Amino acid sequence: RIMSHQPFENIEKAISLEPENSMSYFVKGTLQGNSGDLENAINSLSKSLKLNSKNGMVYVYRGTYKFQLDDNLGACEDFHRAEKVGYQAKTYIDSYCK
Repeated sequence: RIMSHQPFENIEKAISLEPENSMSYFVKGTLQGNSGDLENAINSLSKSLKLNSKNGMVYVYRGTYKFQLDDNLGACEDFHRAEKVGYQAKTYIDSYCK
């Protein structure tokens, strides 16, 4: 499967224009994760959370990628953090944190 580099180029441009925009790092992280680059995805999502620690969806994505890398403890910590900031992550907690 051939993946276009255009979305990555677009998000890098957005980050260069607005480096403090947490959602740009979230988008970058999900693009990386969807292309299988989980470690860089986690790094991008961590940057997003540094800029805005109240976005529970980012914790869930980062937790999901951590789980895929067998970091179950880190994943569960992220799912619980998502719940703490008001994001409905109970399904993830019930599924992955036993």
